[in-house]
Amino acid sequence: MTSFYTFTPTKADANLAKHGVAFEAAEGFEWDIALEKQDARFEYGEVRCTAVSFIGPRLYVMVFTRRGDKVHIISLRKANDRETRNYERF
Repeated sequence: MTSFYTFTPTKADANLAKHGVAFEAAEGFEWDIALEKQDARFEYGEVRCTAVSFIGPRLYVMVFTRRGDKVHIISLRKANDRETRNYERF
């Protein structure tokens, strides 16, 4: 089975050290109930998006870009209180 996700191994290691979340956990990300928006704050050289949804019982924030039919993960972390409140409003 081929993964829906790609990522840079060094970025995955840095994310695990900083946020305590392995990119492999994204396999459980619930896209069908995700809130997704484009991040246009900066010129990244590619379209960068943020999605908020559940992995198991916990809400997470994923920063990613689409590359072909794959989602390339840039960051994955637990949602903070503000992000959780915003998600619950929708």
